[in-house]
Amino acid sequence: MSRPHRETEAAGRVCGRHSGCRNPGTCRVSRRLCDHPSPLPSALEFCAERLEAGCGSGPLDLRDRLLIVPTRHAGRRLREELARRAAARGSAVIPGPLTTPGGLCRPPESAQTAPRSVTAAVWADLLRETRGNGVQALFPRGGNDREADPASDLALAERIQRLREELDEEDSSIAHLAEMLAERPGEGPRWRDLLRLEELYRERLAGLGFTDPCDSRRAFRADPALPEGVERICVLCVPDPLPAAISVLERFAQKVPVEIWVHAPEDLAPGFDAWGRPDPDFWTTRTLPFDGTSVHATADTGDQVTELREALLRRKPDTEPPLIGVPDREVGRMLSAELESAGVEAYDPAGRPLRHHALYRLLDHLVSLLRDGSCGSVARFLRHPRTLGWLESRIEGFDDEAFLRQLDDCRDRHLVTDREALRERAGAMEDGSLLRRAVEETESLIGRLEGGDFPDALAGWLEEVYRTRAWSRSRAEDRLLAEAARAVLEALDEVRAAPGARWREAAGAGTLLLHRLRDEAVYEERDPRALDLLGWLELPWEPSARLWLSGMHEGAVPASVIGDPFLPDGLREEAGFRDNAFRYARDVYLLESLLRSREGAHVSFFLSRSDASGEPLKPSRLLFHCTDEALPDRTRQLFSAPPPMHAGAPFSVPWHLQPPDPAGHPLECLYVTDFRAYLESPLCFYFRRVLDMEPLDESRMQMDARAFGSIAHGALEQMGRDRSVCDSTDESELAAFLESAAGRLMRDRYGRRWPAPLAVQWESLRRRLRQAARVQARERRAGWRIAEVERDAELELGGFSVRGRIDRIDRHETTGALRVLDYKTTDRVTPPARVHLARWRGDAPACAHVEVMDRGSPRSYRWLDLQLPLYLLMTDAQEAPVQCGYFVLPKATSETEVLLWEDLDAGLAASARTCAEAIAGRIRRGEYTPLKPPAHGEDWDPLFVRRDPSEVCAAPGGGEASS
Repeated sequence: MSRPHRETEAAGRVCGRHSGCRNPGTCRVSRRLCDHPSPLPSALEFCAERLEAGCGSGPLDLRDRLLIVPTRHAGRRLREELARRAAARGSAVIPGPLTTPGGLCRPPESAQTAPRSVTAAVWADLLRETRGNGVQALFPRGGNDREADPASDLALAERIQRLREELDEEDSSIAHLAEMLAERPGEGPRWRDLLRLEELYRERLAGLGFTDPCDSRRAFRADPALPEGVERICVLCVPDPLPAAISVLERFAQKVPVEIWVHAPEDLAPGFDAWGRPDPDFWTTRTLPFDGTSVHATADTGDQVTELREALLRRKPDTEPPLIGVPDREVGRMLSAELESAGVEAYDPAGRPLRHHALYRLLDHLVSLLRDGSCGSVARFLRHPRTLGWLESRIEGFDDEAFLRQLDDCRDRHLVTDREALRERAGAMEDGSLLRRAVEETESLIGRLEGGDFPDALAGWLEEVYRTRAWSRSRAEDRLLAEAARAVLEALDEVRAAPGARWREAAGAGTLLLHRLRDEAVYEERDPRALDLLGWLELPWEPSARLWLSGMHEGAVPASVIGDPFLPDGLREEAGFRDNAFRYARDVYLLESLLRSREGAHVSFFLSRSDASGEPLKPSRLLFHCTDEALPDRTRQLFSAPPPMHAGAPFSVPWHLQPPDPAGHPLECLYVTDFRAYLESPLCFYFRRVLDMEPLDESRMQMDARAFGSIAHGALEQMGRDRSVCDSTDESELAAFLESAAGRLMRDRYGRRWPAPLAVQWESLRRRLRQAARVQARERRAGWRIAEVERDAELELGGFSVRGRIDRIDRHETTGALRVLDYKTTDRVTPPARVHLARWRGDAPACAHVEVMDRGSPRSYRWLDLQLPLYLLMTDAQEAPVQCGYFVLPKATSETEVLLWEDLDAGLAASARTCAEAIAGRIRRGEYTPLKPPAHGEDWDPLFVRRDPSEVCAAPGGGEASS
């Protein structure tokens, strides 16, 4: 049985330019409000009952009525509810036309109406050509001198077209604003420039055989076609109809009755205008019925989402889930991801942004490659899973792991900065190299895209990419991919029609394609078990008893326009457009309707003090529409700093790295440098040496310490092998040789085009080598002669062959004494003893302990490095004394020197041997604890999420993960 309703003639204050019908004598507009005891029904129940009234036992025939609902979701819910009610009566529904205010203003599709890609391309070209040329008021700084960038041109084009669309929604135009502001300094010239550009834009579209979409809609509104058979129009609970839609309704009202259904009881009738829009004077001072509601304030958005998730998971399975509102779409996105990770499927009627789909990311990577050709763009494209699958289908024996390793090695070793450099490096590799084949396939693809019709070439390539993929309509991800693919193909058809040479080039066409797709949404089929995450305007159409409103922040609720360069809020108010005051009134009304339909007791508000990036958030003004008595407590509650959800609880990671069992990765040998790595961090040694893992920094544009040292070592090695050079005492000759040798090594490794940071490093290396030449000449004059360079040495320790490569061995011409030298290209000079030894610390392994005479007394020290003592053991020269040390080439070149470890004797060497044997035994047994970070472990921070390794990583082989 339907509830009674009150019908009144259109009356009351009207917001905006439409203060009444153009022909009030023939215009038939009436308004219906809900009139029954509290609680207020939902908008869905109100409309369904009213539509159902009078149909009797027969079918509900809606063919004679045009129904207008606020959103697509509201239309879907209304159809479902009417069908459910008809089924309960044993009857049926004969549907009629149903649309939204935006759909009401949309003319029938026409091939003459320019698609979005065409309007964007025309505007982008026009703005580039005219900027600084006759439109100085709009572009006072000009801008034609800057390099053409399709993306930035399209962004500006989008802003201008969006302005035109906003004005069109307000049933206005640039011409109207230009006339209104003609005499206003500053604004008048700007709007005249916009009007001049708009006229040029229309001329260009007409020359292409197109009409502008805004002009098409305006022409349609001037003489709209009423759907055949419609005898009545019902505007169902639309609190914010577009003024453009009202323009259409005014014309329809001259032919058929128009009913405005307002979701409010009759005591609130003075708060609405003739079209059901809330009156700001009435609503902005309303006291809302907050009795029994609850407010949950959290420290940040992450805590808010976590609280919502945990509250949902605590719910009893047999209870009805709450209705969840997400006025803040960012909170909705985070909540959806959080729920899905907990196994709760969520559904967003607004769809998923296409830019978050893997297909869009693939296109984004490809277009970036076409646009800038940077090595980062190439690498991102090649690493995309669909690209790897495509390469596998094209290259026999393709192995993605081996290929990615080659790609990383090439990028890391050669600092490849762009596509051309990568092509050169890959071309120098052997024919069967996976990287070479992959680069060849990529270059072939680029040739196809750049050499022919871009839309056809891209569509053909996408078909290749997805051809081998198994499809099933039963899988949600496949249905979503099909929707994404459909959107891409439609956009490609539009791109094909775009005029202008640069939009036919691959880079420009690709940029236009991404621009067209960026704001597209793809819609999933709703699972009946899914939890709906509804937007603000959709909430009144859900009758759920409990309501949770998340993201109750200023800017989200009420919605506001701030800082618009063309239509600031003051101008909107002056022009009679929907302004912030109107949106504020609308949202106060919507909140009151939500509260009244649940009598407040089952409504909870969730908000945060800051967003996910740490930016502060203000609570919504709507929450302060309480009674004066409740206001102080409400203010304290909303502005007091809430503690983090898990205050005092230690940080924990919900997952642990599970390294492979060391037993499956035995080492064949050890190197003298391994012992320092193990003593510093057994776990990082395991990752680097046993699992062959290396941190990778794709943004690196300069040599790391190891590469820098390698170039210096290479030049010094060449000097040591050339007897005519290394025996020279001429500093200039030595410097010239070292610089020439280092230059060849740099060019071999990094090519001839170096990024600026690498060029700076080259200058630093040249200075260091010049100082090394000075020291070398001095040492040669002192009788020291290079006897060997890069000598391979070996020692059996703890069941391993320990190998080393001694940089150089000098012999004195007179005494025959030997010295073993290791080149060090460090930032600061550190004596060898301090590199190898440090004061004893309780957490050091027992095997690292060593007694050292310090000022005549034995003191406890610990080994940090075993390199020079092991070199001493490996040299084992009986006929002459041996000293070990460093030939240091520091950043401060004046400190370049030969530093000997004078106190390194047989006793220290024996202690080092004992320590090395103990470490070798631990490695052989697969012991890689404690799980501590290296002293300078920034490279490993991403792996350990900047935490102690023991918190995020299990011990290799299942050992005790102590730190």
